[in-house]
Amino acid sequence: MKSKSKIALVTILIGIIFIQGICVWAALSQKPSEVKTASGNAVSQTVAEPVPTTAAPKIKLSSQELKIYCKDSAQLRTVIGYAAEWVSSDPETVSVDEKGNLTANKAGTVTIKAIDKNGNEAECSVISQKVAYLTIDDWPNKHTITMLETFKKYDVKATFFLAAQRTHHDIYKMIADEGHTVGNHSYSHNYESIYKNSTSLINSIDRQNAFLESVTGSKPAMVFRFPGGSTQGKCRAHGTTYPRLLKENGYQIFDWTTTSGDVSAKADADYCLNNIKKQCVRDREIILMHNKEHTAKAMPQIIEYLWSQGYEIAPITKVTASYCFVLDKK
Repeated sequence: MKSKSKIALVTILIGIIFIQGICVWAALSQKPSEVKTASGNAVSQTVAEPVPTTAAPKIKLSSQELKIYCKDSAQLRTVIGYAAEWVSSDPETVSVDEKGNLTANKAGTVTIKAIDKNGNEAECSVISQKVAYLTIDDWPNKHTITMLETFKKYDVKATFFLAAQRTHHDIYKMIADEGHTVGNHSYSHNYESIYKNSTSLINSIDRQNAFLESVTGSKPAMVFRFPGGSTQGKCRAHGTTYPRLLKENGYQIFDWTTTSGDVSAKADADYCLNNIKKQCVRDREIILMHNKEHTAKAMPQIIEYLWSQGYEIAPITKVTASYCFVLDKK
């Protein structure tokens, strides 16, 4: 009996020693930190060390879903972590570079992955949207008002590349006030004078900017269309000089991919609509039109047709990818 009591006593003592050891270890694993009381006095308190973890840091993107128009660019950023690698599930549709810059090459949906050095991944679904830009050139008139009514009815925004005139200043203002893009199409639209030399071109553009601001009350967008297009004879004679000059001055240049043919002597509403139906085969279309009666008449059908083909109709802005015949492939 005595030997059993001794064994029990030894067991109890060992247990007590073990528990005390744990308490001492816990106390030693804490470190004092200094804090201030409400009165400003410094006192010492003990805080537990953070438990070390082997979990890799996570990565998070600025967006989980993004839509951009075909041929345009955008950028994805990491808001948590750092991307060591960017990968597109279909680079032919939307490509991505080492900084997360996206380029929409054709319509479609892709997954963009950001991968950090620990192998963590974050994904974003990117939709490259088919888009059509309705662009109307030259001088506003009563037919422009009809177009504006159509655009309002269909909740569509267009782009007007405007030259100057002495009348209809109220229509210039209507275009701007209703949210359409007001672009520069030179002051005079006179090939001889504006394409004479670089100084003449810049002077015409600057004068038109001042005119547009005076009649609309706001600065026009930094978007430009060469009268006659960048391949017009007197403009083309200078090669790529004029387009490059304007790009250096901050302008986006826009020729066109499709023409309604509305300046033709045989043009009517059906003629314009059929031209657009035949030519609109790309994922991005820039459609050339003018302030003509038959163009205004065809506009509802043009809009409905483009929608039926999956196009989103949008105005050109300063971030829209430019398109110039002499700089880009037609």
